[in-house]
Amino acid sequence: MNPALSPEVAQTIQDQVYELLTTNFNHTFEEEHIRLVEKYAIELAYIRNLDIPTAQVIALLHDHGRLIESVYGKAHAKAGAKVAKKWLAPFNIPPYSLEIIIDAIGCHNKKKLLQGPYQELIKDSDSLAHRDAFGNDLPEHEAFRIKDAYLPQLRLKFAKTKKIQSVLERRLTELDKTMKTLSKDNIPNKKVHKFRICIRRIRAILWLNKKNTWSKEENKLNDALKKSFKDFEDVRRLAVFLKTLKDLQINDGLPNLIKVRINKEKKHIQKIIKEHRSLIIKCREPLIKFSTQQGGQKISIYKNVLKAASLEDINSLHELRIVGKNLKYLIEESILINCSKEDIAMISDLHKTIGQLNDIEENRLLLATFIDTSDFEAIKTHANTIEVYMSNKEIRLKRDIDALLFRMKKRWR
Repeated sequence: MNPALSPEVAQTIQDQVYELLTTNFNHTFEEEHIRLVEKYAIELAYIRNLDIPTAQVIALLHDHGRLIESVYGKAHAKAGAKVAKKWLAPFNIPPYSLEIIIDAIGCHNKKKLLQGPYQELIKDSDSLAHRDAFGNDLPEHEAFRIKDAYLPQLRLKFAKTKKIQSVLERRLTELDKTMKTLSKDNIPNKKVHKFRICIRRIRAILWLNKKNTWSKEENKLNDALKKSFKDFEDVRRLAVFLKTLKDLQINDGLPNLIKVRINKEKKHIQKIIKEHRSLIIKCREPLIKFSTQQGGQKISIYKNVLKAASLEDINSLHELRIVGKNLKYLIEESILINCSKEDIAMISDLHKTIGQLNDIEENRLLLATFIDTSDFEAIKTHANTIEVYMSNKEIRLKRDIDALLFRMKKRWR
């Protein structure tokens, strides 16, 4: 339910507030700030399809705690809500609309908190006005709000069924060609990575096409792909650990021991790849039976997982990483369309960063395993250095994830 305030009421309130500003705050920060917030609120309300008179009134009255009651600091927002309620009493504004206005004014200082559309609008408008007054040296959550304030509404669409089927066919053909090359000697790490990404892209399409349960063909193909993907996991883990050693410039023979392990895993891959290829070839290509309703359900799943994600709950981040990768690959395949460049960058950055955090956990598990292995006696010398490096990187990644979660949750509300 969208509140509806008459333009005449908004105009009358504007006249009253402008008179107050001219009389008591002429040519001061307060006057300029209120006018700027009003301007931005009207612009953002138009972009976000919100009621413009309601947004305008919230902006005009949002700092009345400071202007009328001389209350400063964090308390000025709640004080302003009380003043605004009295100010608006003569206008007989419908209770629902009045509640939205008062609530938005009362919480406009809580920039870290994500709330409803009008609360977010006044926080964003206030942040934009602060930028104009004070420059870019602002609290980080105001900076996030400024960065994304003018993004168009998020309206995602899916490609037609024929297009989705075509992408699936192309990726299955690419996977088969890649598997043929993996049976040869000297498998480059990039080829292993390409193989795993190709599987992820196919499984993302299967996830999108899945109804309440897998069809027989989907289930058979997904199981075959999942098995192949897992059998390549050790090569990837070791390659990530090797990169950590390279970043730390550890060159005392330990990297060579890791490379020996990687080559051993690759030999194993060469022995089993024909079996995997045979399993996948035997699977019938699933028929895409996609509906807009299905697409909406998958978007809802992502929104719910995103909403629940928290740095305090590592399992929630893991779930977001899995579901988010599906979404990311569907965007990259132009199956999920209408995403702005900013949205694509946010999705990619968030799930890449969560992936890097997961890699640290994988590195820790490998480090513990190597310490207990006689072949890797040399690693004990570097164990503390590696852990400090990973801990510092973990702190940076968590800070980045926290920022991206805020922006994404705000965007996908």
